[in-house]
Amino acid sequence: MSMNESERSSALSRDANRAGAGVTNEDSPVRVVVLASEPIVLEQIRTALTDRRIQLRVAENQTESMALLESWQPDVLIVNVDVDDHRTLEQLAGRQPIIAVARQKDVLSAFDRGAADVLIVPFASEEALARVLALQRRASQVTPRLPSVRSGELEIDILKRSARVGSAEIQLTPTELSLLYLLVANTGRALTRDQILNAVWGTERRVESNIVDQYVRNLRAKLRAVSVRGFSIATVPGLGYQFVADESVE
Repeated sequence: MSMNESERSSALSRDANRAGAGVTNEDSPVRVVVLASEPIVLEQIRTALTDRRIQLRVAENQTESMALLESWQPDVLIVNVDVDDHRTLEQLAGRQPIIAVARQKDVLSAFDRGAADVLIVPFASEEALARVLALQRRASQVTPRLPSVRSGELEIDILKRSARVGSAEIQLTPTELSLLYLLVANTGRALTRDQILNAVWGTERRVESNIVDQYVRNLRAKLRAVSVRGFSIATVPGLGYQFVADESVE
């Protein structure tokens, strides 16, 4: 598939149990879980992330990584895509900011399956550390630490990767879900296209310049199809988009 169908849902779900935590404490270390079974790759990542700003834990398999996500609530997950042939990327898309460690031939595939960023093997230690810090910083800029957001009957749960109107589920791709979550979480605030691109597709994006407009059109069409009322995704000329709630609509 082309990057129009990229299922990258970058940094839109930090951790459910930190809901209501407020502003990020910049002095707190970034929590990182690494899933990498190749000893050489794992040692490279360990060396690169030996820094006072990082707390690192290693998962030997997908089950351990899922357990750490629930119990330790990391900020960033690093996945060596050779470990599981992209299964972890697909399962966690929309839940956690993910950096995929991949060879050049697997870069586009990693983005397509949910990676917010890709570290290409071989990599320099400084590059790995910079990408982790940049991804964590980007994830905290426009997205609150909430597992779900609501506007009227519309509810988006980023952990369960679902969007519902009442009891009816709206069928969205992971990227559409992430975009809708971002807009609803910032209700009443105009977001620039660059802010949306950085939050949903990442700063190292390889996408068409009009990708945001395409996805907003898709969202509007899907929401109209289920007759969702009480809000609109408004175009802000020369800037971007704004989620507007109409409280008068019951």
